[in-house]
Amino acid sequence: MERLENIWERFGFDESDTDKIYSRCVEIATQLERFGGLFNQFASHLSSQMNQRKNDMEFVEKTIIPVMNNIRVSGVCAYKLAQEGLLLLEILTIMVMTLKREYQKVGIKQNIDKLDMLIKFIDITEEFLIKALNSTEIYKTGDAKVIVEEICKRTKANNE
Repeated sequence: MERLENIWERFGFDESDTDKIYSRCVEIATQLERFGGLFNQFASHLSSQMNQRKNDMEFVEKTIIPVMNNIRVSGVCAYKLAQEGLLLLEILTIMVMTLKREYQKVGIKQNIDKLDMLIKFIDITEEFLIKALNSTEIYKTGDAKVIVEEICKRTKANNE
């Protein structure tokens, strides 16, 4: 065990740190899934409204933008959470790969197996967070008018 403690002291982190980052990434993914339902409901509502009022920007400004004010905060939060999640995954990857290399040197298979599971988690979660970041990018400014215009462009492109 003395040898392991030296490994952890050399790098300034240990498995408890990877556990904390893992837990935060799970929290972020869970929150993003909740936001996803909200965004899907709004996009569906907006799409039906826009189909009825083809390119009527006055209608958009008077009716849709006030509703957008409610969802844009969630959009900014989702975008920032996806950024945070991706950053944490980068840190987690560095920690996991470093610990795995060191555990392989001392032959601690149980710890290596746990780290291999974390690597699988990283791969799956990274893909999810990249999709979340890309889909919420329109919200990053928090500007309701810009967001609605972008959603309208996407809706129009999808309908063509």
